[in-house]
Amino acid sequence: MGWVTQEQCASLLRFLDVYPLLNNHKNLKIKHFSFYSSELKNLKQTVSLLEFTKRDSWVNYTTSDSKTKVRYANSLQNMGLLIESDSDLILSDTANQVLKYINDKGVTSDDLVDKAYSSDAVEVERIILENLLLTLKQSDDTDGRVYKFASEIFFRLQDFYESCDHLDIDKIANDERLLYFCQLINSSGFELKKFFSIADEDERLELKELWYNLAEDKDYPNTEPTNPFERAIYIYTRPLAKNTLQYDLRFRCRNIFSAYLLLKKEYDMPEISSEFIVLRKNLVVQEKLLLTPLTKRDELRLPHQLIVTGCPGSGKSTYLDIAANQDKTSQIIRVSAHPEYSYSDLIGCYKPVPIYQKADNIFSANGEKFEKGLPRINYEFVIGPLVKQLIQAIQNPTYNFILIIEEINRTNANALFGDFFQLLDRKNGESELRIEAMPDLAAVLIEHNLTSEVKLPSNFYIWATMNAADQGVFSLDSAFRRRWEFIYRGYNEACKYPAGNRSVVYGGETYDWDVFRGKINVKLLDLGVHEDKMIGPYFLKMEELTDPRKICNKLFLYLWEDVLRFQRSDLMKFKSFADLTSSWNNGNGSPLEINLNN
Repeated sequence: MGWVTQEQCASLLRFLDVYPLLNNHKNLKIKHFSFYSSELKNLKQTVSLLEFTKRDSWVNYTTSDSKTKVRYANSLQNMGLLIESDSDLILSDTANQVLKYINDKGVTSDDLVDKAYSSDAVEVERIILENLLLTLKQSDDTDGRVYKFASEIFFRLQDFYESCDHLDIDKIANDERLLYFCQLINSSGFELKKFFSIADEDERLELKELWYNLAEDKDYPNTEPTNPFERAIYIYTRPLAKNTLQYDLRFRCRNIFSAYLLLKKEYDMPEISSEFIVLRKNLVVQEKLLLTPLTKRDELRLPHQLIVTGCPGSGKSTYLDIAANQDKTSQIIRVSAHPEYSYSDLIGCYKPVPIYQKADNIFSANGEKFEKGLPRINYEFVIGPLVKQLIQAIQNPTYNFILIIEEINRTNANALFGDFFQLLDRKNGESELRIEAMPDLAAVLIEHNLTSEVKLPSNFYIWATMNAADQGVFSLDSAFRRRWEFIYRGYNEACKYPAGNRSVVYGGETYDWDVFRGKINVKLLDLGVHEDKMIGPYFLKMEELTDPRKICNKLFLYLWEDVLRFQRSDLMKFKSFADLTSSWNNGNGSPLEINLNN
């Protein structure tokens, strides 16, 4: 042997495989535990593309190679940063959250690859990673691209964490040179486990530095050695020697692993198998969520129990958002009701979770050793969002906690609250009555050092939205209604979009949005349509007003299918929606029986 000695081979092959996995290019097949990809190598590139999309739209982005743009798009969609909208890609809520953080902090995309801005880079990665985590926990779309990407990245992080969690994990998370080394040797999935199982820290350090020294040796071979042991070391060191993975990868590894550790303090992480199947996904309240006490708590201006009702687009959710954010420290959870949403979802229920019986010689379908053990099914009581907010409200009395239930009448509201219905009678914000929690819930409360007697505290608010005229909704009985206050958001309220961004084109002419929808609403009233089916000021988003396709496919289709299903001819000039669409002609047609000029 020349470049590497037999003794060095023996040392490194204690944790490296003699026959490592290779990719299609005959290079080491690396399993990334970061957001690194061959296209988007660093956070600067990712954020720059989001900024361009916000400024000029994705459809206008150009590269010298059209395939590169496709690969960029795929990476951003996988991370949940771009989403499809008609024939274009637009920013997701997560992407907008990233850009808001950047703007609020006064940070540039260039700063995110500067070590001086490490904490900001970690926070950006945390925002992205948290969205992927919530996708795993809350979504049932297991075939979706974001879900698949999330399950793999969290398995890689889980695998890495479990390999080294017996050591000083924070020290490892901040050792960029170590993380870069770990990433570049991470092929079979066993290298990291074997490396971190070496008990002596000095010995691990020496082996890592040996790998670096060989990869950076001036006598590094130009061709692959024939000796199988030397060839193995050659393949494992080639990513650094040939610079196939840029050195900035160490920042991405540090950022995402640090973000992962932050999320572990807040969430109960899902258990994911090596086949990227989520075995356990329940959210739980953890005692580490205790917040730093404030000097005083500000009362919110809205009632403790409130339902905001009105027609579609009347700004119900926005109204609650503004009220909730009146106090910047408010802790908010938002859920959406649907016909299958029940007491067990809102309060909690038992769900199956895996446990593992210690056993040897168990292998997965792909032949990898399954080290967790023999899987068995156990059942745990998993709390719902109301109980989660309740526990935190009691533990953090100087903060306001808000639960927002969108479309509360899409489920049976009485059954939804069950025995908690009695707690909705309040005086000075607190429940007048108490209930004794069922044994399963009582056990959870006791674990959090609370009593098994439950009442709602004055810093806990429950707000909801509803539209009584929607199809397939449940009615609210008088006993339920009298425990809530109501605010009605009318269709005739003025739209508050900026003056230059509230015009629509109809019949080739430009009209103010309030004038246009106002004429439609007057016609609907003349036809005896219930006012909860009117067109609210925010039925169309600001950017949709200038898109004739959105006006047709959202506004006209709503009128056709929902509002005027049995009297279409009273407003529509056509017998089929296809004919109406053709007549609309991107805003040059006038398919409705309305007069906008008087």
